[in-house]
Amino acid sequence: KMTITFADKMLSKLRAEPTMLTLPANISSFAKMEDLSNTFMENRYYLSEREEELYKSITKADNIGKKLAEKRIRCLNASLLYGDSGTGKTTFGRFLAYKLDIPFLYLNFSYLISSLLGKTGQNIQLVFDYAKQQRCVLMLDELDAIGIERGGINEVGEMSRIVIALMQALDTLGNDVILLAATNRYDIIDNALKRRFPRKHQVVPLTAKEKFAFGKAYLSDCGYDLSAEEIAAIISTAEKQSEVENRIIQYIIDYESEVR
Repeated sequence: KMTITFADKMLSKLRAEPTMLTLPANISSFAKMEDLSNTFMENRYYLSEREEELYKSITKADNIGKKLAEKRIRCLNASLLYGDSGTGKTTFGRFLAYKLDIPFLYLNFSYLISSLLGKTGQNIQLVFDYAKQQRCVLMLDELDAIGIERGGINEVGEMSRIVIALMQALDTLGNDVILLAATNRYDIIDNALKRRFPRKHQVVPLTAKEKFAFGKAYLSDCGYDLSAEEIAAIISTAEKQSEVENRIIQYIIDYESEVR
């Protein structure tokens, strides 16, 4: 069981950085875990109505999971998020962990794949075994790095075995594990793997109205009271959530540089 000192939490909060938790040696080289309880900037995160519905669905299943288990009903609380990069899939996972006040366990499949492919399936199982012992949000990023459709003309036999290993690991999860997976190539994900996820949710870029609300809230939280015209000018060319944030940060850099 992991512990975090009060001093570590306060230092992390002052630096606005996540507190990185120590993982077992057998998974620490390809997974990471964060405590976001004091560092996630909720006022600088925009939850669209679409993602709010997903959040409600996940937390509802989480709240009832134990009762279902008592009735011997297995309910995998798993969601597959898909959409373009930069639309906020991973950030939603961090938001979810923050709201539930549990750690965020992150696994990027593009980093996991070993040059010795035979170890990849074993490493996946190690992460899942750990997630079952430690209440957390488990996020599998870049699912398309391994979860591609089997049976294609360019299929690598070992990759097919890794997909099977991942599905077998999913089948061992209980009702108490909260699982998210993310991909920007939903079209190539193996159909049998997709079926393991009760929820398939497309994360799309914010609308113009949402971008403005996001920008206004973010700037206000940073101490900048700007007019609607000024905010619109800052974010006008941004298309995705990450780009909105980048435009805001650049504005702050330019503004503070001129002040100094």
